[in-house]
Amino acid sequence: MRIGLTDHADFTTQGVDIEKKNLNDEIILLTLKTDQPLDYYAGQFVNLQRDDGLSRSYSIANSQ
Repeated sequence: MRIGLTDHADFTTQGVDIEKKNLNDEIILLTLKTDQPLDYYAGQFVNLQRDDGLSRSYSIANSQ
């Protein structure tokens, strides 16, 4: 999986998902371990791209 910040098109890092938990029908908790720390502000999004090229945007809730 590649992870990119929408405001920093040149920044990408590798990561793996270590936990996926359904919080309700529309929200999941996805815990990632990244090669580099992500610096972000509340309300920003990241684009997650799988190895097969599929990319989706997600909102970051917190770093824990």
